[in-house]
Parts: sequence; structure tokens; C-alpha cells
Amino acid sequence: MSNAFAKAIKDTNKTTKTSAKKSTCPVIDDAPKDVRDAVDMVVAGKREAKVAAAKVAKGEAVVFDHVKPIQDRDGFAHSHSKSYEVVGNEETTKYVTQDRFTLTIDDEDNIRELTGDKFDEDFEIDTTVTLKKDVFSDEAKQEKLMELLTDPKLGNVFAEFFETKSTLKTKKGFDTRQFGYKKDNLTDLRIFVKQYKAALR
Repeated sequence: MSNAFAKAIKDTNKTTKTSAKKSTCPVIDDAPKDVRDAVDMVVAGKREAKVAAAKVAKGEAVVFDHVKPIQDRDGFAHSHSKSYEVVGNEETTKYVTQDRFTLTIDDEDNIRELTGDKFDEDFEIDTTVTLKKDVFSDEAKQEKLMELLTDPKLGNVFAEFFETKSTLKTKKGFDTRQFGYKKDNLTDLRIFVKQYKAALR
């Protein structure tokens, strides 16, 4: 690795902590009764928690399916709300949504087609540039890169050293602005722009 390149990496390097690898552990099979009871209690509790989580997921699906159309109706009526209280027979829960969505840059053309002139208002593209892996093991490329960084007359050799990654995301407030689209367009748009799952609190 060339000296100038190595120094440039060292000067900008971020340190990260690494956790120790787990090793094969010995078995303790002669613990006192109170410890054995505690082990049984923990394992049984975790098992019960799994069953409870399955019940919660099933109940959430029913509540979500009921509330989402109401939230859409209110949104198209210009009274969008991020949360609703839902009353049960004995309990009350709050349905809460976030202004967060999942989407990919691969669907940019489809989203542009569906949003038209509103694309720039509702979406933005973030791009990350990273150094290609092979540069780290090629001293000639490292030296050329350092020359490039100090001499712009070398021309555009960007693609020789860097890889780029772009991500498409919604802009703040899209959870409300989405109701500015026609219902059919919004239905199609949701194929590509999926809102984060709602939560019950």
C-alpha cells in the first residue's frame, strides 16, 4: 500500500468496536434447586411470550385492517391524522403511524410516472460514493488516485476508483401530502412506496 494512500486512510479512519466471538460453553448440570426452578421459569416465560406475541400480531392485523381505510378516508377529506384511539370491549389502544416509507431507487421511473410534477416535492435521491475494494490492494491505483486528488488535469477517472449507491426516499410530511394524489394513483403509488407498519400502543 502506498505511503500517501495509507496515511490518507489512517487520517480519515473511523474505529469500530468488535465483539468477542462466542466459544463453546461448559454445561452446569448440578445447580441448586432454586437455580433449576429459575431456569424452568425463564424458558416457560419465553415460550409464553412467543404465544402472546402471536396473539398480539393476529389482533394487530384485525385492528390495522379496520383503521387504515378510515385514516385514508380522513386523509382524502383533508383531515389526516397520524393516530387514532380504538376502543375495545374492556380496553383501549392507540393506532399510530409514522412519516416513514420504504422504497427503492429501482422503482424511480414508476414513481416518477405516477407522481408527475410532484416528484421533486415529495421525493429526494441520496447518493453514497465508496472507494472500490481493488484499489486497496493495487499500489499503482493508489498512487494514481493520490495524483488525481492533487492534480485535476488528469481528467475524469472517477469510475476507475469509486462505486456509487443511490437511495430514493420521501421528503418530510409525505404521509400527509400523499392524499393530494388521486385515489387510483395513490393505490398504485403504494405498490412502490410502502409506509412503515403502524403500531398499537
